[in-house]
Amino acid sequence: MSNNTTCLGCGSLETCGCNDPGSDLISTSEVVYTGPNLPGTGIQTCQNLTEILQIIDAEILAIKQIITPVGPTTSTTSTSSTSTTTTSTTGAGYYSWYLGGLVNLSSPCTSAVLLPVLYTSVPVLANGVVLYTNTGLTIPYNGYIYITNLSTRWIVASGGVLSAANSC
Repeated sequence: MSNNTTCLGCGSLETCGCNDPGSDLISTSEVVYTGPNLPGTGIQTCQNLTEILQIIDAEILAIKQIITPVGPTTSTTSTSSTSTTTTSTTGAGYYSWYLGGLVNLSSPCTSAVLLPVLYTSVPVLANGVVLYTNTGLTIPYNGYIYITNLSTRWIVASGGVLSAANSC
C-alpha cells in the first residue's frame, strides 16, 4: 500500500478524511484570494488560502491570549506524617483582564478599542463585579460607559461596577 498523495501533507496510508482519492481535489495552496488587501489581518490580494488560514489562526490565537484572564496561582502542599493538606494561593490576589472599551454607543459591539489591563478579585466577569485600574484593587475603573470582552458587553456604573450585561 502506498502513501496517500491525494491529501497534501497527509502522508497517511488511508484517505485521511478526504474524498475518494480518484476525485478531483484542489489544494488550498492553489486557491487564491483576489479581493482588496485586508489591513486588519494583513492578508494581501493574490495570497493563497493556505497562507490566509494561517494568518487568521494566528490572529484568533492572539485575540484569545488578550481576552483570557490571568489569575493568581494556587499551590497545594501535602504532609504525609500528619495527613494534612494545605492549599495556598501564591502570586497576586487579582485577575487581570484585557478588555475593549466601546467608543461608539450607536454600534457598541463593533467599535471597541483595547483598554489597558483591568483587574478584578474574581475569575469571572458578571453583573456586580468591580473593575479596578490597579493591582491593589483600590482604584475603581472610571472610563468608557461600556466595556466588552468581545463576546459580552457591560455598562460600567460608578465605582467600576459592571451591570446590564448584553451579548454582542
